Amino acid sequence: RVTFCRFTVRFGMQYFVLGGAPLTPGNNAMRLMSSHASAVKRALFSRSLRLLPLPEQVGVVEALAFMISQVPGMIPIADQHLLAFLSELLKMCSIADGEMSDSNLAGLAVDKNGYAITPQNQESSGAKKLTSLAHASIAFLRKECILNMDSDGYAIIIPEELPHGVQLRVSALKLFNAVIRRHADEFFDADSSTPIGNIRPHVISLLFRSLVSNPHQAVTAAHEALRGVLS
Repeated sequence: RVTFCRFTVRFGMQYFVLGGAPLTPGNNAMRLMSSHASAVKRALFSRSLRLLPLPEQVGVVEALAFMISQVPGMIPIADQHLLAFLSELLKMCSIADGEMSDSNLAGLAVDKNGYAITPQNQESSGAKKLTSLAHASIAFLRKECILNMDSDGYAIIIPEELPHGVQLRVSALKLFNAVIRRHADEFFDADSSTPIGNIRPHVISLLFRSLVSNPHQAVTAAHEALRGVLS
């Protein structure tokens, strides 16, 4: 359910799993997820990311970012399925940002500003038109809200729900941030000829490109990730 496409379900499940606190080795939720590692991998990697509808892309990318951030040992950075997923996500972002071209992926990616490029919206001259994406649900949270649970001051902070396109870029940046933060040695020390070393410059390029995005949430996510790269 962590990969569910609805924002409220994803937030609720992540909050429930965390119990309001980071996972620790002895945490029951961590042991539960680790014991079902094969099922988790099947849910995340069973289909190519580009073949999923946009809401499901958001759910899968966000779920993977959550897993790597909270249970980094479950999916090692050298896992071939993870590396293939990261490479595909990087390619989708690069194509949407105009860094590279691939007609097979036209309309299947969202650029740094949270817009999708579709074949029918491309002019014959080659100039791209961008199509705004709808919010994830009819009754979305336009702003961050605080849910007060009791008189002792316990509260749950629920972030604002973003349009699918913006959320996909933000979740992608959080995913790469988690990879860098949780697997820093492997990420930075890998030889450039290895799969990890091959994606490293593309990840860093994506982070810098996202610093000039229009959605401030993407800028914030990119800035946070770059702090780990430059520190």
